[in-house]
Amino acid sequence: MRGNDWKGIKNPANDFSRRDFATGRNHLRGVRSLVMLLSLICMVGVNTRAFAQEVTDIADRPAATLLLPYFQVNLTASKNAATTLFSIVNASNTAQLAHVVIWSDLSVHVLDFDVYLTGYGLYRINLSDLLINGTSPETGFTVSNNGPISTKPGSDFPGCSAILPLPNLSSTQLTAVQDALTGQASSELTTPSGTTPACAGIAYGDGIARGYITIDDVNECSVLFPGEPGYLSSQNEQERIVTDNNVLWGDSFYLNPATNRSTAEPLVHLVARSGYFTAGQYTFYGRYDSTPWNTEDDRQPLPTTFLSRYINNNSPEGTNYFNQGTSDVVWRDSKVNQQPFNCPAANNNPNWYGLGQEGIAIFDEQENVETPPTCHFSPCPPNTQAGFPAETQKILVGSSAFPTTFAAGWMWADLNHAGGPSGLDDPDEAASWVFAAYDNTANTTFNKNGNTWEINERAIQLDSGLYPNHCTPNMPVGNNCGSPSN
Repeated sequence: MRGNDWKGIKNPANDFSRRDFATGRNHLRGVRSLVMLLSLICMVGVNTRAFAQEVTDIADRPAATLLLPYFQVNLTASKNAATTLFSIVNASNTAQLAHVVIWSDLSVHVLDFDVYLTGYGLYRINLSDLLINGTSPETGFTVSNNGPISTKPGSDFPGCSAILPLPNLSSTQLTAVQDALTGQASSELTTPSGTTPACAGIAYGDGIARGYITIDDVNECSVLFPGEPGYLSSQNEQERIVTDNNVLWGDSFYLNPATNRSTAEPLVHLVARSGYFTAGQYTFYGRYDSTPWNTEDDRQPLPTTFLSRYINNNSPEGTNYFNQGTSDVVWRDSKVNQQPFNCPAANNNPNWYGLGQEGIAIFDEQENVETPPTCHFSPCPPNTQAGFPAETQKILVGSSAFPTTFAAGWMWADLNHAGGPSGLDDPDEAASWVFAAYDNTANTTFNKNGNTWEINERAIQLDSGLYPNHCTPNMPVGNNCGSPSN
């Protein structure tokens, strides 16, 4: 959608004995690690403070790209209903420009816009303001406050004088965005074959907008986004839009005043390193590179395998503290540059939907193990759907979507899957991100006052995207999925 200056809808590494899972490194690749350590120079703009960064492991530190892996906004209830907030912070003393892209839960681009950040500037966005009221973030060279120790540039970023500050969304565009993020046919979505209206996400029928958000440091205002020429790569001798400035950081807040619940999570910070990656390696935006997986985006990849706890409502801990159990929030890379599609979303529509994985091992607290239905190639048949079939979702452990007979324990999730465009050295690698939400909404043994709460906990990263794991203890995928030698 274009209008009002908004753009919107229109390997050997499996050998455990040679691998350090605490850092995700393969010891046989020590020479490369040493080279990387000796070249920790951040390629940033003139007069911008440099932050030296490691690229193998995901950590909370200033980065060039931020990921909000999941959001939800209740569009049908009052202002006290569920919403998501996120903050973008500039860790440098000079002004930066952040490009925000809102994606559906099936990874269709829905809306994007620019946020101007003065030196050391912070901007917080409540998605209910944007997605319910159409209120845009008011930032820009002429309107954003410049602090006493912030360096104000002599001129605005290219292209921004005609775009910032943003106007509010029109009622027509707001309706189209709401429809897209709730899995409805949107009048401003068009399929590649020209069908309008079209869909972008899953229709749950509950009036809740769902999706995820990426935020990139950029060098000019534009209506481009990942997957369009000129954003990740130069175009017509013009410099690309994204930068490798590792200067952004941020956090997120999941709020539901009606149920007295709130949690906070750091955004996922993705460091950029120019010239570090080589063609065929996995990078965060690899599917959107001008030639997929040519690594021109320079972004470090996310891990593929996670370890996380679960506490169901029929366990002693659940009875006492978490009587609504545990939900896993899971972001996954389909490895597809997804376009709007014919309604409705269903298994095999889009053609990758119903993502499989290499394996999941669910343990109880006595080390018994269950293996949920699985498949290695997407889309999975409905009876083998893994429980995390979309690009982003929040799934209750123990529900029909992710069944287990165990009351509490932990799981090992190898979320790699085949599919996507060719060009990857490891075609089965697939990035992901996981955190768990533990919920209580009523009286329990140790909660006599009827208080409610939700506690979020990030899952443990077992590997890194540079050295992906390809096995689970109960179902090794490769022949070299071994055990520690000592």
